[in-house]
Amino acid sequence: MFTGIIQAIGKVREPEKLGNGVRLTISAPDLGLDQVGIGESIAVNGACMTVVEKGDDWFRIDVSAESLSKTAGLDTFGPVNLEKAMRLGDRVDGHLVSGHVDGIGQVVSLEQVAESYKLVILAPRKLAPCL
Repeated sequence: MFTGIIQAIGKVREPEKLGNGVRLTISAPDLGLDQVGIGESIAVNGACMTVVEKGDDWFRIDVSAESLSKTAGLDTFGPVNLEKAMRLGDRVDGHLVSGHVDGIGQVVSLEQVAESYKLVILAPRKLAPCL
């Protein structure tokens, strides 16, 4: 589970082809990887990914073709939003988010309203009971 609150900005350093997916090396010096182990989850751009290897300030994840088809920014160099998975007893600063993608929405409109934005997304009908 995740709170949906970004804890750090990482950077994809080395995307490598891995079957139909990709293995990413993500530089994350500000995330605090000292308490993250192999097999633990980190949300990368909001999607739950499993750590397969790590160093002091970087980690690697394998992103499947299915995850690539349902996310953005996980197949190229550049910045990514990061959040470590919650631990039992952690303070919930945002909301509870599973980090698993259940469908693809379509952006219908984006309109500036004062200092905010109104984003209208058309979601798949099967997800209506969850929204």
